[in-house]
Amino acid sequence: MAFNEAMIYKNYDYAQSLLVHRSADQDFQRLVTEYERIEAMLKSMDQQILSLLSEIPIAAQLQSIKGLGPIFVAAILAGAGDLQRYAHGSQLLRKAGLNLAESTSGKRKGQIVMIG
Repeated sequence: MAFNEAMIYKNYDYAQSLLVHRSADQDFQRLVTEYERIEAMLKSMDQQILSLLSEIPIAAQLQSIKGLGPIFVAAILAGAGDLQRYAHGSQLLRKAGLNLAESTSGKRKGQIVMIG
């Protein structure tokens, strides 16, 4: 059986497509492995955060607030530190850069606005 030029190119194209698919499969496997590694790291970090929060008495109270999960509570406590340092909640808001004040005028009264 004689090979003509068209058959050679067809076989070459087929071989190239196999290599491309094999390479894509390898890339996909690398991505899946990396995803699983990162997912395991995140799970470990979540467990460490929960463990640390269990040692902080006020953390359970903060987590009882609807919408505040362990990650948010950890972020609040990491940024604010010991909440007992603040005599009033407005001190904590100022530390966060939220200087809230009541705005009143002849036309409107009692609106809360953010200053700064």
